[in-house]
Amino acid sequence: MSARPSLAFLSSHGELFLQIVRFWLNLFDPRISLGEIVSHLCEASIRYRRRIHRLIALRLRASGLAREREDVSSRHLQGLPPGRLLDIGCGDGEFLYRMKNRGWSVVGLDFDEQAARAAKEQYDIDVRVCRLEDMGCQDNSFDAVTMNHVIEHVFDPVATLREICRILKPGGIVVSVTPNAESLGQRTYGPNWRGLEPPRHIQIFSRQAMETDHRAAGLDLVRVYSTAANAWVILSASIQLAESAMAKSEIPQRPSIINLLKAIALGYREARMNVGRRSDGEENVLLARKEMAVAH
Repeated sequence: MSARPSLAFLSSHGELFLQIVRFWLNLFDPRISLGEIVSHLCEASIRYRRRIHRLIALRLRASGLAREREDVSSRHLQGLPPGRLLDIGCGDGEFLYRMKNRGWSVVGLDFDEQAARAAKEQYDIDVRVCRLEDMGCQDNSFDAVTMNHVIEHVFDPVATLREICRILKPGGIVVSVTPNAESLGQRTYGPNWRGLEPPRHIQIFSRQAMETDHRAAGLDLVRVYSTAANAWVILSASIQLAESAMAKSEIPQRPSIINLLKAIALGYREARMNVGRRSDGEENVLLARKEMAVAH
């Protein structure tokens, strides 16, 4: 495809388009040419619903986030021997299906009965619809427990983490992913930051707060970091919230191409900043283990 922007697109958004291109040129890997950036931007402007993943892939390649995104997507379980896995807040079971195909014995937990039915019908996944405390799990039942954007919904995170510690096998791992209260997006958009999501999100965690709660539950920290791997998702929603608040209008169901481009560019900036500070990413990721049993 030609690297030249369409006339219709430039006539409507030409100045902003050039600003974004200049911004990206200041940040991108110098091995990526202006033509390649412009080509992807233009293609996205024409048929972005089907092509936007290519633009995101370009950003991931440029920022070195492709591996980090895989780590988050697999909850850091890809290098572990398969065992018994519980995913809390599993939704339709897509993550558990992927792990099942990698040899894991999987169980899901969710409050959404419709999602649980979908997981059963589409992936043949066992999903319980109840509270964690009501599952009736025995001590030392699971090799891994994962929570992706769950802990911010919990009234008593330490109590939940203690229950997870109880049902983990000695040496078992828990992986928590949650919005980062210290992210660049939070500092940029304030009350319009998508990570806040009141009243559904009861509390938002800094890295230190996550460390404190997991330690209080008796878990040993393995790694805590923030990531910009999926920043564009939260940032594009934050941009929409901010624009709707300013215009006093309803929030559109889908972001415009311009807002997606803004979010991708800001996400790349966030990734570059996060290399040094490690606290600017939109999500916090924490890995912790249950202490190994001491032989007597």
